[in-house]
Amino acid sequence: MSTQTHHKDWKASNLKAIHERLAPLRSADKIEEIIQGDIQGVFLHKEQTQLKMYCYDNGTQKLSNIMSRIDLTNPLNLIGPYSQAVFLSAFWQVEAPNNIYIAGFGGGRLAMLFDHYFPIVNIHGSDIDPNIIKVAKEYFGLSDKVLMDVFTADSREDLTSRDAQYDVIFLDVFVGGGEHVNHLATIECFELYKSKLTENGVIVANLVVIDKRMEQKIAAMQLVFKHCYIWEYNGAHVIFASDFDVDLKEMIARVSLFQSDEDLGFDLIEKVSMLKPCIRNTRIEALSDKDL
Repeated sequence: MSTQTHHKDWKASNLKAIHERLAPLRSADKIEEIIQGDIQGVFLHKEQTQLKMYCYDNGTQKLSNIMSRIDLTNPLNLIGPYSQAVFLSAFWQVEAPNNIYIAGFGGGRLAMLFDHYFPIVNIHGSDIDPNIIKVAKEYFGLSDKVLMDVFTADSREDLTSRDAQYDVIFLDVFVGGGEHVNHLATIECFELYKSKLTENGVIVANLVVIDKRMEQKIAAMQLVFKHCYIWEYNGAHVIFASDFDVDLKEMIARVSLFQSDEDLGFDLIEKVSMLKPCIRNTRIEALSDKDL
């Protein structure tokens, strides 16, 4: 059996298993679950075929924006435009990624896609809220295989303790009502991320315009890495930072080849076309540990 045929058979089997894990949620008339925790509250809500996860600060009723969502009938479709943009990290290098790290695991939507389309990839990750990993398994269809190296921990401490080198590090850490975690986006922390990246690896940060320190965090990335690209849409900012200056035309070619073989349900080529070099604003002081 050829490698291509083996991967095709594996993906068919894997997709079937995902649908089986999601079947009870798909058939449920109504899902409105509140999971209380020491870190935050988690609210799960089913709206037609979509299951959405929100978070909130304990003691308040203020929900965050959607933290994770899944189409229970088409689980491999990334619904959020920013999530689709983040998936471009899979094509940053010529070769498919071997190791990825997800800081702020959430519902594990990206982990599901990386595992499905790149079966050899090793997925590591962390989330500070112990309930989140449970939610990823019970409500978002993540397998034990995907969750095997995902731990309840502060992502900075967890990465410090790991020996692996990563092709992609994804920073998507929000808590409570939607606050971005500052100590994971300082100069010192980006230096840690850089030390954990492969030579041509990339760190991808999901930032939002309502974050008062967003520009300082982008400045910190630019101070640590030689090259920085930005993808913007409706207040969302996805920043790609690397010492490797990606050739966007070559990336489009890789993405085009991938899309011709796979039924993604969203247009990655469009996302590449929206990438722009991120120009350094020298008037903005980069966020440092001393500022916290």
